[in-house]
Amino acid sequence: MKKQPSIDFNPDQHRRREFLTRFALGFGVVLFMLAVLSAVALQRGDFFENLLNRELTTLEAHDPDAWAHTGETTLLIAVHDNAAQNLRMVFLLHVDIAQRRFVVEPVVAGEGLLDAALRTTGSVRGLQQTVDILTNTPTARYIAARDADFIRWINAMGIVPVQVNERIDHRGDFTLTLAEGSQRLQGDMLLRYFRYLGTHSAQAQAELFAHVLRTYLVPRHASSHAVLETRFGNLTGILTTDISHPDFFSRRDMLMALLAEPEELTIEVA
Repeated sequence: MKKQPSIDFNPDQHRRREFLTRFALGFGVVLFMLAVLSAVALQRGDFFENLLNRELTTLEAHDPDAWAHTGETTLLIAVHDNAAQNLRMVFLLHVDIAQRRFVVEPVVAGEGLLDAALRTTGSVRGLQQTVDILTNTPTARYIAARDADFIRWINAMGIVPVQVNERIDHRGDFTLTLAEGSQRLQGDMLLRYFRYLGTHSAQAQAELFAHVLRTYLVPRHASSHAVLETRFGNLTGILTTDISHPDFFSRRDMLMALLAEPEELTIEVA
């Protein structure tokens, strides 16, 4: 009779093998989930890179210096908090020298999309590229400011008179109290007013920005080359911009001609 092999069953070894098998399977699942989450994170991080790479042929074909011979250009205007995490306002400023016309266009995107573009790309230039594609409007240059810099710039340029239609008593992540009627606002209060309007309407923010332009683009502010150069110095010395000194000086006479007859200057909102 054939001898049967003996079976030496050890419960402790069996439990150890079962534990190691389950541990290996569990560890494998964890690694798989981490790989999936990493891929998702990379895809989210690449979203704006993919967005910026879309339709580049059209954007690169745009001549950023075209206004030197056509007299037309579009600038990106942006103000964000001091940590460059949240945008306060974003506009396109369309300039037409021949028509003596400035048009302020508010940039409206999906909830938090432009804030995310600023955070993800880490630069105003990245935000500019994102806005170019979202609006299908290539911008030649940008002018940007942190909260503190915007306040300094307004204070350097001068008080802005505004007409408040009704009393404002706002409490939240910032406070603002303004009485109804005519008010003269310095940098800090003007920024708060911009932020308050932004909680209701980007269009209202654009109207206020157009009013600021009207306030500053008058003869007493730009009646000579010297004054215009001082104003440009305030802009480049305080704000963040890729408008260079050669840009300015090559167009100084063109700007002087534009501002020479302010009564013919049109500043409106799209």
